[in-house]
Amino acid sequence: MYTLAVTVLLGLAVLTVVDALVDLVPGLSHRRGVLTIALAVVGVFALDYSTFEGFGVALRESWIGTLLTGFVVAGITTAWRAVFGWFGTPEAEVASAQRSRRPLVNKAA
Repeated sequence: MYTLAVTVLLGLAVLTVVDALVDLVPGLSHRRGVLTIALAVVGVFALDYSTFEGFGVALRESWIGTLLTGFVVAGITTAWRAVFGWFGTPEAEVASAQRSRRPLVNKAA
């Protein structure tokens, strides 16, 4: 149970840090997804944390569990953003407004 709680709270921490970085450096707003994945993977490797070890899942190499945990933490940030949107915070509205500005299909010349 603690393994799941740590993973979910790591997702919240990554979301908070990415939002702070995007606020400080406006040019990063277009690379939010890449920054989220990179920060989650680097953070999990820095902590040497694996959700799979916590649940007793055997993997061939231990670093694979840590890498996959980084991707899981990056994915959990999407769930946190949805929770904040459900509560009606302005951060979720800003993120959805940034996505809707881009045209879905480029016009042919």
